Amino acid sequence: MKNGEIFRGMLLSAEDTMNLSLSEVLRTSRNGQIKKLPTVYLRGSSIRFIALPNLLRNAPVFQKVTNMKRKMEENRAERGKNYVDGSVP
Repeated sequence: MKNGEIFRGMLLSAEDTMNLSLSEVLRTSRNGQIKKLPTVYLRGSSIRFIALPNLLRNAPVFQKVTNMKRKMEENRAERGKNYVDGSVP
């Protein structure tokens, strides 16, 4: 979190805005105190970093994201090439 707290738990849901719902949460405060919480809802704008297990690397949802990213980069490169040629996209 941007305020220095750390939340570790099982991801229940995630929204496009990075709002997350976690269950079985361990909250570590900035001073090191640890507290167990049954569920937590975190606002995406206050999240600094999310670590996911390597097991999810090949998950179908991430394959979709990888494909979308590749297409966006191809489109960006194509637009850049058009500007270099002097044509307007």
